[in-house]
Amino acid sequence: MDTEKMKQDLGGGNVFEVGEPNTAFAQYFIGQSYLKMLTTERVGIGNVTFEPGCRKMY
Repeated sequence: MDTEKMKQDLGGGNVFEVGEPNTAFAQYFIGQSYLKMLTTERVGIGNVTFEPGCRKMY
């Protein structure tokens, strides 16, 4: 899948931008997820975006 095209498709009109590939947690998913950290002060808050068909690995 063309990553840049998918980021545009998923990110258009959303409140948060699509982040970078979520490689740190890739082992838990089948498919690609993207992580955009919103803040790391005190408590880390992030937004995760999943490409179509991405799901949790059991």
